[in-house]
Amino acid sequence: MERLKSHSRHMVHYRLLDSKRGFPKRRVTVHASPTEIKRLIKDGFLIRRRLFSSSDLRRFRSALSDVLTVEEKKRHTNADGCFGSPYLRYLIDKHKTFVDLFRLQSTLSIARAVLGPQVKFEEVTARVTDLSTHSPSTPWHIHLRVIPEPLPPFFAYPHAIECLLYLDDVDADSGPLCVLPGSHLRLHETYRVDDFEDKPGQKIVVLKAGDCVVMHPNLWHRALPCIRRSGLRRLVIFGYFPSWIGGDEHGSAPPSRDGLKQFRRHGNGVVRELAGEFYWG
Repeated sequence: MERLKSHSRHMVHYRLLDSKRGFPKRRVTVHASPTEIKRLIKDGFLIRRRLFSSSDLRRFRSALSDVLTVEEKKRHTNADGCFGSPYLRYLIDKHKTFVDLFRLQSTLSIARAVLGPQVKFEEVTARVTDLSTHSPSTPWHIHLRVIPEPLPPFFAYPHAIECLLYLDDVDADSGPLCVLPGSHLRLHETYRVDDFEDKPGQKIVVLKAGDCVVMHPNLWHRALPCIRRSGLRRLVIFGYFPSWIGGDEHGSAPPSRDGLKQFRRHGNGVVRELAGEFYWG
């Protein structure tokens, strides 16, 4: 893939405190300056302008169209709808073009700069809004609503990185992104599920096709209504979590029989959760 714009880079040298493996070292070339990383930590988001070329965008749009056509025939998009628009999941499994996002070093390096050297790639999803029939507007929301009150002493705050790749221009005509800088650090800040109201300190983000917003998933954000009633607003989402989340201890292969499967069919939701059932959102 052709890169249209280079960014400042710096190196981070990690040493994993794992004596069993000889304290392995990892070097990360971060595709951002130290100042930009500090801004991401403080504000909760960082914009990478023109991350993809026009030819890359055409390939992603074509791939998304292919998947959407198949999904509509299967009527899958109704089950996975998002605020009235089709929401497509597991895109890497459905079209080889999206494997390019797995290989993308620039966003991966930023994730490693803030999450550590051991990260895993999350699935690629997309929201496709037909502006002639739907508005992209969404209420204020975050993606990892898992913080309890009171906060337990050993609670692991859900740090992760999400990347919002826009395949179309996003402005007042098509419904811009609106964020609350720094809100990912305010653990107990919350809003009702249907809150569309302006907030003090909010920032409206105008983007061009090919721009990517790298953000903390618990940054409060929303999409504003559109003015134009034609065209598409296509958003592709991918991201990174710490590798140890959902990881396993190295050893012999697990048995084919899933001993806890029976409990994931239990009538009590808390029992199902204990046995491994858990859904974001």
